[in-house]
Amino acid sequence: MEVLKIRPEPTRSVKVPLLTELDEGSIPSDSSADTHYYPYTIKDGEHVFPRTFAFETCGANIIDFIGAAHFSLWIIEQRRLFLNGDRVIVQMEDGRIFAGKAKILTYSSLIIRNNEGINCEVVDFSKVRFLGRLVREINA
Repeated sequence: MEVLKIRPEPTRSVKVPLLTELDEGSIPSDSSADTHYYPYTIKDGEHVFPRTFAFETCGANIIDFIGAAHFSLWIIEQRRLFLNGDRVIVQMEDGRIFAGKAKILTYSSLIIRNNEGINCEVVDFSKVRFLGRLVREINA
């Protein structure tokens, strides 16, 4: 008879702000009484960067190129710099939200695309309200 050995991975839980809108002004810089938090579990070796938050996607107008829209909660790092191929979240001034893989097109625009690069949208940085990196999707 074979013995099954389970090795638990070390994890820790951190509290990240829970937001319902993607807006740089909505991300609290410190703890306040009216801020709601989500207990985000990270594995050993993973890092939580400053201004990381949880975003409730319910009811959001999402144009999804990577299959993230059906998850009810996204963990997002607010960033302005990223690498080609990073999974990014972009909200435009008109409220549309794009989820996809990033590819820098010019100094003033980028392409949000799917894994194969077939479906895409060109985004002009001057019309971007929010830009962040999608870390993880969660069904909560």
